[in-house]
Amino acid sequence: MKKLCLLFFIALFTMCHTAKKTISTSPDSKEASLLYTEQYRDDFKKVSDTQKSNFLKKINATAANYSVIIFTNKYQGEEFSVSNEKGSLFNNQLISNMSSGVANKVRIENTLDTKIIDRYKKQEFIIEAEKAKEYKFIYIMKDYTNSASPYKITYSNSLRPLI
Repeated sequence: MKKLCLLFFIALFTMCHTAKKTISTSPDSKEASLLYTEQYRDDFKKVSDTQKSNFLKKINATAANYSVIIFTNKYQGEEFSVSNEKGSLFNNQLISNMSSGVANKVRIENTLDTKIIDRYKKQEFIIEAEKAKEYKFIYIMKDYTNSASPYKITYSNSLRPLI
């Protein structure tokens, strides 16, 4: 009976495995699915509504057709470009501030697909307009521990403290 129970638990645990978390940006793009992982969160520490509205006024993103991309941790001087079909929105080096964890922020028009290019690694990915419309803030973090998906994109309607 003990052997049967042991055999049952061995079979049970060998069948268990974790789910894969890579999400493709478009159905025909296999390379883009390897560049980043996505998550949708509003459950972290956030600033007050007045601070949020002041921040949005400061970067002229109060209208519903604008979202904000915030480049966060682990940028060490890589050159990035952000553009949409209307033209270039940002083209500069990103260096994360060690105290705040923020490298830079860019206002985007969320009615258009936005292309982000890492010029150092020669990689690019797209923030789709359909996803950007639903969320006001898009956080992009580099993740050096995951070489297959070096970027983590977090969609949120909450503004994290940037100071």
